[in-house]
Amino acid sequence: MANDVSILHEAGESLEITNETSMTKPRRAPRNECVDTNNQTDDVLSAGMNALKVSPSSSSTSTASSSECVPAKKAPSKKRNKSKRKQQVAVEPEAPVSRALNASEMSLLQLLMSGNNQMIVVEEEKKAVKRTTKKSNKSNDPVDKRSFLFSGLPSNVREQLQLDEVAQYSVTDMKTAARISHFIMTLPGLTPNSVITDATACVGGNTASFCTFFRYVQAVEIDATRFRMLVHNMHSVLSFVNLQCYCANYVQVAQQFLQDVVFIDPPWGGPEYRSRSTVDLNLGDASLAEVCELLVGRTQYVVIKVPQNFDIERFTHRVSGVVSYITHFRKMAMVVVDYRYVHPEELSNNN
Repeated sequence: MANDVSILHEAGESLEITNETSMTKPRRAPRNECVDTNNQTDDVLSAGMNALKVSPSSSSTSTASSSECVPAKKAPSKKRNKSKRKQQVAVEPEAPVSRALNASEMSLLQLLMSGNNQMIVVEEEKKAVKRTTKKSNKSNDPVDKRSFLFSGLPSNVREQLQLDEVAQYSVTDMKTAARISHFIMTLPGLTPNSVITDATACVGGNTASFCTFFRYVQAVEIDATRFRMLVHNMHSVLSFVNLQCYCANYVQVAQQFLQDVVFIDPPWGGPEYRSRSTVDLNLGDASLAEVCELLVGRTQYVVIKVPQNFDIERFTHRVSGVVSYITHFRKMAMVVVDYRYVHPEELSNNN
């Protein structure tokens, strides 16, 4: 053994062996890794073993136990603390308090027990009352009527127009008035240079339209209040200059005018005319046929605005001109009497 130590010193290596069975302490293997300690020991002692000529069996006993690869143990995982569920406390419902029904509740209960039909009738009656009230309020409001009757004008101009309660339901709206004017203009022999007389001008519904279609307009109104409104609307508000307004009974002044066409919008007798099978209209105390016969020789045409149940047969038999009946207008009809081929002398001879 002493010889072996001397040989190591001569080789310049300082290796002190205290025990043949434990040459070196193996390096600690890292966690989770498998380390072969036998290979590490052989690497370190390979030179010394050759020099000492020691049998490898001397170190096999020290390394046999370390040749097995022992896997590292995993650290126990910490269990998460689950939050405790809140226990739901059951709330007991309060006991209903019994009491007697009042009058309104009792009536409602009786209504429900009687059936749904009665409830529907009550609801429909309420809706009908609301519609009637709304319609009544709208019809009695002059501002709303002006917006409908003169919808083609700017709002600041409409606000200046005047109309009374009679004019609210009797005056012709602008759209219908324009259709009437266009229809009259299509009659044979009439041109934009023709002269027209509005025998029932009211506050100017048709008159304003005639001023835009014809060269000159003669407007006659029997009521003094509506005549002032007519003058205000036509001259002050709409600034028409191609017309002349007259406050008179047209039946009395009919033969004082010369024109190409006369337009008459007589009263229809109120809402009751709808319930009649036929209607015969008058202008004042004279019938429409009598008024038309006054205009023989003073106009080419007489155009009359009438309801759709107008008695056209009776009227046709009472006038000498050629009668045409036009029904394509909405909620009204137009009667045209052509006097171009009728002369006053013929009427005097027949009489």
